[in-house]
Amino acid sequence: MKKDKSKSRLVLVIVLAYVAGNILLFLVNPFASPWHYHTHDPVPITVATPDDAALSLTQITRILEEIDLAYGARKPTESEQAKFTAMRVVSLVFFAQPLRFT
Repeated sequence: MKKDKSKSRLVLVIVLAYVAGNILLFLVNPFASPWHYHTHDPVPITVATPDDAALSLTQITRILEEIDLAYGARKPTESEQAKFTAMRVVSLVFFAQPLRFT
């Protein structure tokens, strides 16, 4: 009788952790890309801001590389590929569907 209670308690804890993980990932959205719309109601993006003049060459290069990667204009580096693999694992575990990344 005690084993049944401990098994059902373990299952309950696992289910609650799974649900909490899904809710947390939904709210935090750690894999969001600033270069893609996430809704069907896109809003215009400001093309240039006054802060843009203060960007360093390194910052500009990083932004352009992120855009190129987001739109498939370049192949991901090894670290980016590892990040995509981690994203696939998380999507399989929590969302029960594979995500496609280039």
